[in-house]
Amino acid sequence: FFFFFFFQAEDGIRDRSPSRGLGDVYKRQTIDTIRYAELLHMFIKNEMSVLYVGPTGTGKSVYIKNTLLNRLEQDKYRNIEIGFSAQTSAIMTQELIEGKLETRRKEMGPPVGMKCVIFVDDLNMPKKEQYGAQPPIELLRQYKDQGGWFNLKKEMKDKPFMYIKGSLLIAAMGEPGGGRTFITPRFQRHFNLIAFAEFDDNTMKKIFSKILEWYFNNNKFAPDTVSYVPKIVNGTLEVYERISRELRPTPLRSHYTFNLRDFSKVIMGICLIDKDHLSGTDVLIRLWAHETYRVFGDRLINDEDRLWMLETLRDTVKKIYGVSFDTVFAHLDTDKNGKIENLDEIRGLQFGDILAPFGTPIRPYEELKDPARVQSACDDALEQYNLSSIKPMNIVMFSFAIEHLLRISRILKQSGGNALLVGVGGSGRQSLTKLASTITDFAVKEIEITKGYGKTEWHEDMKDLMIKSGGDNNNVVFLFTDNQIKNEIFLEDINNILNIGEIPNLFPSDEKAEVCEKVRAACRQEKKIQNETLAILYSYFVERCKKLVHIVLCFSPIGDMFRERIRNFPSLVNCCTIDWFSEWPADGLYSVAKKFLLTEELKEIKEEVKMGCIEMCKYMHESTKVKATEFKRLLKRYYYITPSAYLGLINTFMELLKAKKDEVKSKKDKFVYGHNCLVDTESKVKDMEKEMTEMKPLLEVKNRECGEQKAILEVENEKAEKQKEIVAADEAIVNDKAKGKNCLLYTSPSP
Repeated sequence: FFFFFFFQAEDGIRDRSPSRGLGDVYKRQTIDTIRYAELLHMFIKNEMSVLYVGPTGTGKSVYIKNTLLNRLEQDKYRNIEIGFSAQTSAIMTQELIEGKLETRRKEMGPPVGMKCVIFVDDLNMPKKEQYGAQPPIELLRQYKDQGGWFNLKKEMKDKPFMYIKGSLLIAAMGEPGGGRTFITPRFQRHFNLIAFAEFDDNTMKKIFSKILEWYFNNNKFAPDTVSYVPKIVNGTLEVYERISRELRPTPLRSHYTFNLRDFSKVIMGICLIDKDHLSGTDVLIRLWAHETYRVFGDRLINDEDRLWMLETLRDTVKKIYGVSFDTVFAHLDTDKNGKIENLDEIRGLQFGDILAPFGTPIRPYEELKDPARVQSACDDALEQYNLSSIKPMNIVMFSFAIEHLLRISRILKQSGGNALLVGVGGSGRQSLTKLASTITDFAVKEIEITKGYGKTEWHEDMKDLMIKSGGDNNNVVFLFTDNQIKNEIFLEDINNILNIGEIPNLFPSDEKAEVCEKVRAACRQEKKIQNETLAILYSYFVERCKKLVHIVLCFSPIGDMFRERIRNFPSLVNCCTIDWFSEWPADGLYSVAKKFLLTEELKEIKEEVKMGCIEMCKYMHESTKVKATEFKRLLKRYYYITPSAYLGLINTFMELLKAKKDEVKSKKDKFVYGHNCLVDTESKVKDMEKEMTEMKPLLEVKNRECGEQKAILEVENEKAEKQKEIVAADEAIVNDKAKGKNCLLYTSPSP
């Protein structure tokens, strides 16, 4: 039989109870919860497949999970939960299902005496292959048509057909559009369809009014605060409907998709404040505007859309609350013109817990009106971080960075809060996330990509993340960047964590049993259950993981990959609060340049020269942005001017300045050395001249004595010459005599 059920939703299905923590589920029995749950329970009991179809945020998955976990006998039913994405493959789907079934000869199924319910979420997400088919869906269709599929395990050489016994397939999917496609009628015919319609205005007002009234009354807020509940809900609904209608997704802003999750995030943000820090209705209006801007405005990509958002808030405050926006927000009027009409002024609207001392477990959420105190608190937090970290951060806490730090802290403050930080390189996404995590006393988990890093190492890191959070009951921030996406399976697993709180088949049976034992005591204490089954324990573990794991994704909007990924993995947008890091404002450029240029190394440079250098760096960056815009207009090509480029400009300037300083210093040292040599030589010459002057009379005496001695020597020389002549004559006579005697001896006869 083919059944088609259509119901108009009339009330809510869940909320997060602030008294139990913002991540706890607060359920209310309504007509629709009973209706949908009873239908699903009837289909399961009669072993009939059912498909829930409806817009995102209407609670399809919640109805199914609640029925599977709370209405079925856990000793008779085993659940297999799968979340499809664009990258899900047929072999992946087959392995996930086979991993939780038992194999018996030529068939597989749950343990004997039990039945298995296979729940597939986002059924129509897998992308189509070359010929238009969706392999995961075709695999499930084969299971429905023929009762099983072929065993593709390597050890099975003949690949026998395996029948799946005792199992039932149920599914949920969103409306076709975006990354979702139409499923084939040959597969659709196996299901009974239950269609979900979007909540009408009265339904949403009833849902969220009950939530706020319960929170305000339970925490004993003032009566005038409670009386503003209808206005808060009506104002949020006004903004939600208007932004959904007027800011439609385009290729450049494909993340402009809004659903009831965003509506609930505004209400949950209001529930962060306590009565001691809500002094009146004006503060409540400012809190509502702040939370609305954080949820809807932080994802906007340009000033034109942000100004539209500001005008929408102005109109809504006047229309719904009946007060003047400029009066309620008068403290933001920096130019004193009586109006809050530019983005620099609305940037001053801030709420957060940064004023609480570093490391304090109780951190009240309050309005931040004193920029000096906020600046000092952020600087102190950064100093404390650098003292306790092995990798200190050399960052500048200017107003732009402080704003994003408060936004990230707000997201992490909420139970199960996940963030998608979109910005170009150097904008501070990772540094601010680490600082915000330290402020909230959360551990930070990162992966280290190496040459051999693959699927096995990734799953080991994911096991460690899940055990530290769900097993040890600790808040853990998982920081992941698009540069670390070595394999698209990484995003597939992150999509599963965001959507269902776990990675299917991550833990083998023995490790799964160990994990369940770690949470047994906590599950028994919290759920008041004495005989916990393995399914109940693991479900509790997954629930804790979903509350305690805070995934922070740092993506770049440059290129087509960002658009492709959010289309292929819808949970990146649906389950995350988006914070778009725009270009640094003028005060940010000034503060960063001032940080690096006004240092001790440059203390000898005149102050006016250093200030001129700061203005020069700022002007070069801003003028380059203007030229990049003109370049895009003329050539239709993008040239991105990133904060990394600005930091590179400052570093290049500092390096060039250092090189020139070294060059000048070297020349100066050479000049000084040469000058010192000349001075030393001149001093020695003067000393020698003085010495010569002092010795001149003595020299004259000596010269005179030398003259007299010379005359004596000349006389003596003459005498010596004369004597030499006499001696020479005597020598000649003697020689002649000797010569004659020798001749005589030679001629005389021998005796």
